[in-house]
Amino acid sequence: MASSDQNAWFSERPALFSSLDALMAPGPSNTFSSRLPPIPEQGWDLQWEENMFPLPEPYEGFEKASTAAVESAAHESAPPQTHEELAKLQDEVRQLRHDISELHGMFCKRLDSMETSIGVAQRYVNDLVPWSMKVHENYSKLLAVATKQEKRATDGAV
Repeated sequence: MASSDQNAWFSERPALFSSLDALMAPGPSNTFSSRLPPIPEQGWDLQWEENMFPLPEPYEGFEKASTAAVESAAHESAPPQTHEELAKLQDEVRQLRHDISELHGMFCKRLDSMETSIGVAQRYVNDLVPWSMKVHENYSKLLAVATKQEKRATDGAV
């Protein structure tokens, strides 16, 4: 009886899905329709700012969780050595978090420095190409003038 209810329930096609089926597959199932509905591009200004969705800190909930673990362990009947080990581990983890934050800061500064150097190098290259073309053009002109003068001098000497 339950299976017949399920069959009846799954055999019904809601109007929404049938309209989607008609939209997605108007022709035979082995053809591909490249027509997509137009996407209205007007009015997409959502007025989001870059810092509107702040990224969470990677260790945001860690402090609470580790403190709660130490406190819950303190309430349990455990030897004092366990509490000391947990406290030491918590201190080590804090130090590691601090070290990771320092390394992250150093890494970001280094990336910023590299980005600046790349920008300066790109501007230099962009200025160097037109300059080298001017130098080549002027050198070609001077070479042509020198060749003409040399030719005149050899023609005049003969």
